[in-house]
Amino acid sequence: MIVRLFFLFTSFALCAQAPPIDWQKTYGGSNSDDVSSILGVADGFLVAGSSNSPVSGDKTIFNGLTDAWLIKFDNAGNEFWQNSYANNTFTAMYLPQIISVSGFPNENILVGSTKPEIDTYHMSLILTDSEGTIAQNGSTGVSSDCPTDSNGFGTSLVNLFFTGDGSFISSGTFSSPFSLCVDGESYYIEKRSSIDSSGPPAFAKYIGGDSADILTSCIETTEGNILLLGYSDSSISGDKSDQSRGFADYWLVELASNGNIIWQKTIGGSEIEQSTNAIETPDGGYIVGGSSNSNISGDKVDDSKGGYDYWIVKLSPSGTIEWQKTIGGALDDKLAKIRITNDGGYILCGTSNSPASGDKSENARGASDVWLVKIDGDGNVQWDKTIGGSGIDSGADVLQAEDNGFIIAATSASSASGDKTENSRGDNDYWIIKLLPEDLSTNENPIESFAIYPNPFYNEITIKSPNGEYFQLTVFDTLGRLIFDEKLTGMQTIAVDGAAGVYFVEVHDQSGQKKTFTLVKHLP
Repeated sequence: MIVRLFFLFTSFALCAQAPPIDWQKTYGGSNSDDVSSILGVADGFLVAGSSNSPVSGDKTIFNGLTDAWLIKFDNAGNEFWQNSYANNTFTAMYLPQIISVSGFPNENILVGSTKPEIDTYHMSLILTDSEGTIAQNGSTGVSSDCPTDSNGFGTSLVNLFFTGDGSFISSGTFSSPFSLCVDGESYYIEKRSSIDSSGPPAFAKYIGGDSADILTSCIETTEGNILLLGYSDSSISGDKSDQSRGFADYWLVELASNGNIIWQKTIGGSEIEQSTNAIETPDGGYIVGGSSNSNISGDKVDDSKGGYDYWIVKLSPSGTIEWQKTIGGALDDKLAKIRITNDGGYILCGTSNSPASGDKSENARGASDVWLVKIDGDGNVQWDKTIGGSGIDSGADVLQAEDNGFIIAATSASSASGDKTENSRGDNDYWIIKLLPEDLSTNENPIESFAIYPNPFYNEITIKSPNGEYFQLTVFDTLGRLIFDEKLTGMQTIAVDGAAGVYFVEVHDQSGQKKTFTLVKHLP
């Protein structure tokens, strides 16, 4: 039996004051450029998305298709470099994710759907080095035990990572009208010995019921298992053991490292629930984020605030609901991403067209806006912030910055108006927004000036002390095992060895004060 060491965190709701905008950047060409993800690296951050703009505006490279467009920024928002990528086999890449993968130090992987002329999707990956140069270009396979006709298969990639045993996991949603083994869409997960393995997979699983099952998140747990999250409108059938609650529900499936199902959980109300991503929590459970328009029904204990709301569910390690929160305004509010924060709480990023109402404290700026919500470790709202111009703006992802502020990756069709200071370059543009740290003026403890970033991280974290002073840095995993313990000074970057999951970083300053950070290690 594994004994877990629990840490207690004190949450401070400091006057529920949302931090102001520090800086912002609009990046785009003359056509449409849509953001999908953001990734922190040691010397800045990467923003990825899809672009069909030619060389124009801020865009310097075009492949003549819908490209994956990757930009690297420093922590002040200045561009290091940019590059555009297209898969050699297919015609376009859509909404790629940028991740760091264990086994490729200082390199990144850009993954996304590629779309051929016929309406099917394939899993594509591009391995880039730290300067954005392509090191490998290919696509992950789909097991041949699910045959299709000559039109082939279609799989939209959700995630890929290396497991603790060195194997390679890729996952997505399989969809083909010509499939002989899948009804509608199903979760697909594949395990191989390496990223470039050409042999048969260790396992390839199609997991689903009698209708659409759409995978949205796949993570490795600290136990070495695999958690799949998506949304499903299947009834009891196939691999699905729970009855549908409504039109679509959250559906979680935990697998052992050999691909066998350990448990599964259907969570929803009488209408539509669409998940976004899952995070493992310090106690070995999970936080699941998404959107819901259900009133009290099924598993849902709160009525809709109006239209779709953010719906956050905390689960035990075995999938039992521990608490849930419905967060929204009078109209539609759709969550794009939930991330853990350094103080043990969570930051929610998405899109809203609600006026000030319900949990929303500010009026809409335009047709839709970025909506950021900070909650504590128990799901209580600490503050929210509406950011937008007069047009259509949508939040895609969020990252905690080196100074403990937040960097938001959004897509904007607004010209200068509302909170937006620059005109549109064409159609949609990348819109990168940096918020200042939360107001800690009520706490004069100087240890609050310490910063640790990025969060989540891949292999290394950077620690910055105020005034270059000495400090003791200690890192534990969730089992209480000591990972790192040294005296450091100034700004230092250290490697955190260990599996994917949650880590606790303690900083002791010269006066003996202590601050604890909660960090998540990617694989990704």
